[in-house]
Amino acid sequence: MELGTATESVGQEFLFTAPSPTLRLGVNTRYTITYDVEEQGGTLTVWIDEVAVLQYINDRQKKKLFTNSGSIGLYTEDASVHVPACCLIPLTSG
Repeated sequence: MELGTATESVGQEFLFTAPSPTLRLGVNTRYTITYDVEEQGGTLTVWIDEVAVLQYINDRQKKKLFTNSGSIGLYTEDASVHVPACCLIPLTSG
Protein backbone atom coordinates (compact mmCIF):
# COMPACT_ATOMS: atom_id res chain seq x y z
CA MET A 1 0.00 0.00 0.00
CA GLU A 2 1.29 3.44 -0.91
CA LEU A 3 0.29 7.00 -0.26
CA GLY A 4 1.77 9.74 -2.36
CA THR A 5 1.31 12.95 -4.25
CA ALA A 6 1.59 13.69 -7.93
CA THR A 7 2.11 17.20 -9.21
CA GLU A 8 3.05 18.54 -12.58
CA SER A 9 6.06 20.45 -11.24
CA VAL A 10 7.48 17.79 -8.91
CA GLY A 11 6.19 14.53 -10.35
CA GLN A 12 5.37 11.65 -8.03
CA GLU A 13 6.44 11.71 -4.39
CA PHE A 14 5.89 8.76 -2.05
CA LEU A 15 4.82 9.69 1.47
CA PHE A 16 4.20 6.21 2.87
CA THR A 17 4.82 2.65 1.65
CA ALA A 18 3.95 -0.58 3.45
CA PRO A 19 4.17 -4.23 2.34
CA SER A 20 0.80 -5.06 3.89
CA PRO A 21 -2.05 -5.48 3.78
CA THR A 22 -2.20 -7.64 0.70
CA LEU A 23 -5.61 -7.91 -0.89
CA ARG A 24 -7.16 -10.99 -2.45
CA LEU A 25 -8.20 -10.91 -6.09
CA GLY A 26 -11.88 -11.37 -6.87
CA VAL A 27 -13.04 -10.27 -3.42
CA ASN A 28 -15.10 -7.13 -2.93
CA THR A 29 -13.28 -4.70 -0.68
CA ARG A 30 -14.59 -1.50 0.88
CA TYR A 31 -12.13 1.37 1.24
CA THR A 32 -12.87 4.34 3.48
CA ILE A 33 -10.55 7.33 3.58
CA THR A 34 -10.99 9.89 6.34
CA TYR A 35 -9.24 13.17 6.96
CA ASP A 36 -9.36 14.92 10.34
CA VAL A 37 -8.27 18.56 10.36
CA GLU A 38 -5.95 19.50 13.20
CA GLU A 39 -3.66 22.44 13.91
CA GLN A 40 -0.64 20.31 12.97
CA GLY A 41 -1.96 19.84 9.44
CA GLY A 42 -4.33 16.91 9.67
CA THR A 43 -4.44 13.13 9.75
CA LEU A 44 -5.41 10.95 6.81
CA THR A 45 -6.52 7.40 7.63
CA VAL A 46 -7.25 4.60 5.16
CA TRP A 47 -9.61 1.84 6.27
CA ILE A 48 -10.10 -1.47 4.43
CA ASP A 49 -13.26 -3.33 5.41
CA GLU A 50 -13.48 -1.23 8.59
CA VAL A 51 -9.87 -1.94 9.68
CA ALA A 52 -7.43 1.00 9.80
CA VAL A 53 -4.43 0.05 7.64
CA LEU A 54 -2.68 3.38 7.08
CA GLN A 55 -2.42 6.59 9.06
CA TYR A 56 -0.52 9.60 7.74
CA ILE A 57 -0.06 12.66 9.94
CA ASN A 58 0.63 15.74 7.83
CA ASP A 59 3.22 18.20 9.08
CA ARG A 60 1.90 21.52 7.82
CA GLN A 61 5.36 23.08 8.15
CA LYS A 62 6.83 20.59 5.66
CA LYS A 63 3.95 19.84 3.31
CA LYS A 64 0.79 21.63 2.33
CA LEU A 65 -0.76 18.29 1.47
CA PHE A 66 -4.34 19.03 2.41
CA THR A 67 -4.51 22.78 1.77
CA ASN A 68 -4.05 22.68 -2.01
CA SER A 69 -6.94 22.09 -4.36
CA GLY A 70 -6.65 19.17 -6.73
CA SER A 71 -7.86 15.71 -7.61
CA ILE A 72 -8.12 12.47 -5.72
CA GLY A 73 -6.76 9.46 -7.58
CA LEU A 74 -6.84 5.74 -7.01
CA TYR A 75 -4.03 3.73 -8.58
CA THR A 76 -3.30 0.07 -9.05
CA GLU A 77 -0.27 -1.58 -10.53
CA ASP A 78 -0.29 -4.82 -12.53
CA ALA A 79 -4.00 -5.45 -11.90
CA SER A 80 -7.40 -4.67 -13.31
CA VAL A 81 -9.75 -3.02 -10.84
CA HIS A 82 -13.48 -2.35 -11.02
CA VAL A 83 -14.78 0.54 -8.88
CA PRO A 84 -18.58 0.25 -8.84
CA ALA A 85 -19.13 3.39 -6.75
CA CYS A 86 -17.25 6.29 -5.25
CA CYS A 87 -18.71 8.84 -2.88
CA LEU A 88 -17.12 11.91 -1.29
CA ILE A 89 -18.83 13.08 1.87
CA PRO A 90 -17.60 16.20 3.69
CA LEU A 91 -17.13 15.56 7.39
CA THR A 92 -18.07 18.45 9.62
CA SER A 93 -17.63 18.84 13.34
CA GLY A 94 -20.62 19.53 15.51
